[in-house]
Amino acid sequence: MIAVDFDDTLNYVVPHHLKKEIKFIPNKNLIESLLGSSFLILTARKKTKSNETYIRDFLKEYRLPQVEIYFTNGKPKGSTLKSLIDHYNVKIMIDNDYNQIESMKGLGCIILNPENLSYPINFSKIKRSSIIKNFYLTAKNKTKKKKKKKKKDLVPEFFRENLDFNERLSKAFGNKKK
Repeated sequence: MIAVDFDDTLNYVVPHHLKKEIKFIPNKNLIESLLGSSFLILTARKKTKSNETYIRDFLKEYRLPQVEIYFTNGKPKGSTLKSLIDHYNVKIMIDNDYNQIESMKGLGCIILNPENLSYPINFSKIKRSSIIKNFYLTAKNKTKKKKKKKKKDLVPEFFRENLDFNERLSKAFGNKKK
């Protein structure tokens, strides 16, 4: 299961002066990546009828399933995500807000920032243990010139391409190592 933030993650915030002309600014790459995946929405928005209607209209507009929506009413998402991990077995959280990411560190799921991803994403291949294990195997293989046949590199392409992968990995799992 994947948990996804709504504002500036699944849907970019529409500037106030354009709200009469534009209803949504979708993150089409993330939407395409979520198609066929099990996900829910975890947002810091206040739980109001208008916010729920707005998000449901977005889901309908972009042909996404009418998934569960969890509101934190402006509070950090960490405690809500913890209960979602326990209840739904959430493995991945996608959020762009640094303060929210900080509140979710160390809960046992992978936290991804949509701004640092390459699309499309194959969520079924993202596993915490394989990311850590294979990132270091890949780094080791690149630094050592072995004559032996290299181990198969299982790190997803979009992680290899990001130069800041180690930093993002550390932030996602709460590691303070440099």
